[in-house]
Formats: sequence, structure tokens, C-alpha cells
Amino acid sequence: MTVSPFDHPLLSGLLGDEEAARHFSVEADIAAMLGFERALAEAEAECGVIPREAGAAIVKALAAFRPDTAKLRAGVAKDGVVVPELVRQIKAAVGGQYSEFVHLGATSQDVIDTALVLRLRRVVEHIGLLLSENIVRLTGLEQEFGSRALT
Repeated sequence: MTVSPFDHPLLSGLLGDEEAARHFSVEADIAAMLGFERALAEAEAECGVIPREAGAAIVKALAAFRPDTAKLRAGVAKDGVVVPELVRQIKAAVGGQYSEFVHLGATSQDVIDTALVLRLRRVVEHIGLLLSENIVRLTGLEQEFGSRALT
């Protein structure tokens, strides 16, 4: 069993930022992976790598797609990573002649790495906002108490 420091009963108080923790949830990870697959289909359709109709069918299927997490879990046990089972489920959701264009040319590592970077970007933006707020507070304290010696 994996324990995240964000969920740990003792260590979570050290981290204590629920907004940042949300970006490391399973839901956020899957949403980012689905975002990758959507962007891949759109880009490949725009560049003529896959038919435009295929790109549209994939995007449409992904808009309503909800993965079966029990099957994802079994897929991880079988494949070692979640992506192959996720792609199988997306292909089933797309169905028909366009399912063969799902995930075309991408690797599992492409999906995992990009999903992580998408989530980290949001975390960095959030931390940047927190740091900006702290700078404002510290500037206020400096203006109010800056001339006093620390003794």
C-alpha cells in the first residue's frame, strides 16, 4: 500500500495545503491523462496524422468518458502502469472505425510524464500565488516594524 505524505495522519500537518494535494490525487492524475489524449487527438487531426472525423470522435467520447477504476486497478496489476488499460477503455468508448486512432504514436511514458507536468504546472502556479501573498505580508511587516532592532 502506498501512503502519500499529503494523506499521512502524522506528516500531512507539515504539508497542509489541500489545494496542492488535490493535484496529486488519482482523480487529478486521470483527468490530466485524459487531457493528454484529447490534446493528442486534436493535434493529430489538425496536422493530418489522423482523420479529422477520428479526432472529433475521440474528443466527443472523452467529453463523457468515465473510466472504470476497478478495471484500471486490474490493468495496473497486469501491465505495470495504468495507461494501457486506460487506452483500452477509451478505445471502447470511441468504438467503431475511429478507435484505432486513439493514442496513436504515443507511449505510456508520454502520457504519464505529460500528465505529471500538467499537474505540477498548476501546483507551481498555486505556490507562486502563496509566495506572492507572503511577500505582501512581509513587506507590510517590514514597513511597520522595519526600523526596530530585533533584540
